[in-house]
Amino acid sequence: MLSLYHRIQKIESLQKTVDKEVRQCKSHTGIECIQHCAHCCSYEDITASPAEFLPFAWHAWRLGLLDEWFDELDKHDSKVCAFARLSEGAWGCKIYPARGLICRLFGFSATTDKN
Repeated sequence: MLSLYHRIQKIESLQKTVDKEVRQCKSHTGIECIQHCAHCCSYEDITASPAEFLPFAWHAWRLGLLDEWFDELDKHDSKVCAFARLSEGAWGCKIYPARGLICRLFGFSATTDKN
């Protein structure tokens, strides 16, 4: 059986593979996320596995930030993802490098202009 650390390494390896495949798909199709759309961060009912956020939890714990993140999540009452920064000048995902698989795959597959 794999240790927790080795599982996290395997998940991170899978995430890197997915990121590479998404980049290649974007390159070949020209499909990109719409800048500052955040539609993918605004779904209340997403399906995500605990495993895909395990690297985030591990790194937050290792850096001593887990309690801070739990407090932030406890206070969060918006329909927007708790990790999303949607204000001018600070746009993006607070945990982008450790975001889950759902986040890596959701938003790149649509565009408003076919040309």
